[in-house]
Amino acid sequence: KKKGKKSRPSVFVGGIRTDITERELRNFFGVFGKINHVTIKEGYAFLDFADDASAHTAVEKCNGYVYDGKPLGVRIQDEGNRRTAQEAKKQGQNVSMVFKRLEEGQAGAMPPNAGAPAPMVAQAVMSP
Repeated sequence: KKKGKKSRPSVFVGGIRTDITERELRNFFGVFGKINHVTIKEGYAFLDFADDASAHTAVEKCNGYVYDGKPLGVRIQDEGNRRTAQEAKKQGQNVSMVFKRLEEGQAGAMPPNAGAPAPMVAQAVMSP
């Protein structure tokens, strides 16, 4: 019984592996709150959280976080404003370029909010 489409807090995640699974994303981001739906494309995903607070915390803690050797590009994406696949793929490539500059030691490559991983994320990633 659907009573019209309700806007959900959606989070864009760029810079992920092309073979990442829904389970991996749910395990990693689920520490921030309930995830209602996951859409995975090539190199990026959309996570629909159950509430705004969880979505915003995920963005705050994970944007710039290095996962599988690459920094994630994580941001709020409202339902009516989702980018095209080409634009989203470009976002993932931009995040990858930042990581490449970091490897090459170029100044100014570090995202402004990158740093030590959030305790909840680090704990979730390190847990078996």
